[in-house]
Amino acid sequence: MVRLACRIYPRPQPPPAHRRYPCPGHLKCSISQGHFPKPPYRLPAPQLEALEFVGVIDTLATSELESLLLSYPEGLTQLSIRFFGISNGLLEAIAAWPRLRYLTLQIGFKSMPLHAPQPFQALTDLHMSCEDLSLFTSLLCSIQRTDPNTSICPNLKRTYIITRRCSPASIWLGLLALLTRTKLEHILIVDYDRVSCHAGPSSIELRPFLACPTALADIKTLLISPTHNMTIILTDTDVYTLARACTRLYSINLGNHNTPVSLGALGYIVRRCRELCEVSLCVDALGTAPLDDDEQVRPQPNRRLMKLDIGESPIACVGPLDPLTAPDLMMSIPRFLHMIAPRLAELEISLGLYFEWTRQTEMETRNDMERWEKVEDALSELAQEDG
Repeated sequence: MVRLACRIYPRPQPPPAHRRYPCPGHLKCSISQGHFPKPPYRLPAPQLEALEFVGVIDTLATSELESLLLSYPEGLTQLSIRFFGISNGLLEAIAAWPRLRYLTLQIGFKSMPLHAPQPFQALTDLHMSCEDLSLFTSLLCSIQRTDPNTSICPNLKRTYIITRRCSPASIWLGLLALLTRTKLEHILIVDYDRVSCHAGPSSIELRPFLACPTALADIKTLLISPTHNMTIILTDTDVYTLARACTRLYSINLGNHNTPVSLGALGYIVRRCRELCEVSLCVDALGTAPLDDDEQVRPQPNRRLMKLDIGESPIACVGPLDPLTAPDLMMSIPRFLHMIAPRLAELEISLGLYFEWTRQTEMETRNDMERWEKVEDALSELAQEDG
């Protein structure tokens, strides 16, 4: 038996004097031998607000489920369909729903292309899973073609995309360029294929994304995490551009896939983006940290930053770990981090699993981790002293 869990949330309304059917808060359905059971009563469209389907079903049950959804011409405000791809016909119908604000779905190659005029006009949150990013890119291109002179989905604020296999660099570059045509505040894109991707090493640049800084002004969350074989080419200049464009940034996470940027660039974005609470970037700590105690030439410290993930960032691996004989390593780096973020007391340090994609050996990476742990100890003491 294949089971499908359905949750139906009716719009809150005062109870009528005489009700001909019960008002459900939670309805569970089970599918057996490809049959999608009809609800024991018909919910009027104006009363239905949100509908969530969770389960894996066959072709026949999918067809009956789509027939049920198509029977609500005014659509819903929230719809979640997981674990099976929807048809092109259902996608066309959903795109035209005038009240749809929250959408979670899985799309496949049979879902595209989209031809609905002015699709997803009310949509604010989009959570999507797909085979690779070419499908999401195709969806955005289809939406853009309907009205090239306006933003893609004008009310869309949050998008969370997960793929099941690695996407080539060309698709990433095209997608990053398209995202500048949106008014998104939260961008989360994850290539979830962590093991089976056998493509050779490749790289992408953020320049197509940073080419129009004014389009990035509303961004608060930026999570871009490609597969392990892909490097994000990031320069100090890119970080400066991002910091100046996204002053409302709350979280930046490049999955530690970026080429290391200087500690000076890290300090710039941390202090310029005053609401920044979470940072995940590789940094280059092979030299002395840029300590600058002149209050007149630097911004005030960021007292919100509580999470700094430096991944496998390189750090000087020569010399002893004794602070007295290695002052640049053991004193200047903690002092610098404390100067830019006084409340930061811990570092997230990760040991990578795929050393074939890096120039470092496992032993070198472990040495880096040991030194970063010493930096973290000193940083924690500084944070405690300030209390």
